[in-house]
Amino acid sequence: SVVSNAMAGALMEQQVARLLRGALQLRTLLCEEASTTTTTTTTTRSLLKQGRGVHERWGVEQRSLCSATTTPGAPTTPSTSTPTRPRGGNKQARRTRGPAAGAKDFSWEDLKKGQYNFVSNRLSQSDRAKLKKMLHRFRYSAKTKMDALTRLYVSNELYPQSMRSFCSSVIGHLNEDLRGYLIRHHRGDEGRDGGPEWVESSGKGRGARGNDQRVEQVLFKLYGEFVRQDYAEKLENYRLSAQYSDMRECHKWYLSAREMKRKLV
Repeated sequence: SVVSNAMAGALMEQQVARLLRGALQLRTLLCEEASTTTTTTTTTRSLLKQGRGVHERWGVEQRSLCSATTTPGAPTTPSTSTPTRPRGGNKQARRTRGPAAGAKDFSWEDLKKGQYNFVSNRLSQSDRAKLKKMLHRFRYSAKTKMDALTRLYVSNELYPQSMRSFCSSVIGHLNEDLRGYLIRHHRGDEGRDGGPEWVESSGKGRGARGNDQRVEQVLFKLYGEFVRQDYAEKLENYRLSAQYSDMRECHKWYLSAREMKRKLV
């Protein structure tokens, strides 16, 4: 038993020594790996600093070179770089064009020079229906009626007659340019309730409303020239009557009489 106990103790000592040697080797490996990682990190940081410094020096040299080459009076080389698109696209250009941008300057005199019914007789059924619908909307628009009263002095009694005559005349004096413009800006839908109140309820989005405004502006311009030629006397009479019955600035009447000094007895 004594011998067996001695042998067991010796084996235990050998195992403990083996474990201690393994622990020491593992500690040495870990220390070496940590030192290697630290060295690599330091080297990487120094390389990055060097590269940043080189980049900065290169930028300074390029700027100085550009400033030296663009001296006053020296010919400049055109840039081959692609121009950058302005922020927001073409919104600024669209904003400055106004509601009737791109519209041709149609006039009633030019329309009357053409042969009567030369274009209207060659209209297709769909184009004719579109033009009639467009003129119907324009004719029964409350905004058009108000503008005709305030800007053209077309009375409420004269408006139906003059508008009916204008709609029939514009179809007869239609030319290719006006036909193409109106058909191109045709909206193609009815009002909100299917009635003629197309200005108040028109447009589902910016594009539809913009087309309505362009068509309305062109037709109103032609209508103004038409009534000034065919109903000039009635327009002048109504303008004078409206001017004489205007009571909004009566305090400006008879200024010389108001400046006279009077003595009440």
